[in-house]
Amino acid sequence: MEIPLELMLTIRQKLPWMFFPDIVPLGHPIFDIINSTNLETDWDLRLACLLLYAFDKEDNFWQLYGDFLPSADECTSLHLAAELQDPDLVSTMKNQQLRALEFWEKNWHSGVPLKIKRLARDPERFIWAVSIAQSRCINMQVRIGALVQDANMLIPYADMLNHSFQPNCFLHWRFKDRMVEVMINAGQRIRKGEKGRSNYRLFVDKAFSSSSSHSV
Repeated sequence: MEIPLELMLTIRQKLPWMFFPDIVPLGHPIFDIINSTNLETDWDLRLACLLLYAFDKEDNFWQLYGDFLPSADECTSLHLAAELQDPDLVSTMKNQQLRALEFWEKNWHSGVPLKIKRLARDPERFIWAVSIAQSRCINMQVRIGALVQDANMLIPYADMLNHSFQPNCFLHWRFKDRMVEVMINAGQRIRKGEKGRSNYRLFVDKAFSSSSSHSV
């Protein structure tokens, strides 16, 4: 699978902030919000802002790809605290929710321009975007032009790949045509006519699939 840079949402990990592709126009207030984040800790807040902006940008690919992402009512990391049984994990997730809420309250107050307000009219929308960033971000070192950049990236389709201690998937940045190449090795032989149970909903909603079922 080959995914061109133009379909991704990518932000440089270090100052000065750079976006690939550069979809944020000069002077847009979303850049001021991104610029107010903590360099060391707030990568997910920056990526969430970029994601929300992409949803609002006319003819942006992510307006279509958003249909593949789970809604706030369905899942994602910051909305599952009530379903967890580990008290330490619940506490961590609630702290993350509070952090996202405080950031939204600071930057989405009543006096912000409409072009900012409509990106996340309620805190649940922003918390959802942060959880998408946290659960689906891929960190890669990419060469763009003459520079090698460390970047936080939302890569469509690749963001649905499973996490594994024994991965059968590899991502490769192809500099010459600015593509992420996804290479997947088959885990088992599938014979013609063989049937299996689909992991589609887990794959789309949770970004993982069950090891006890087969996807054909």
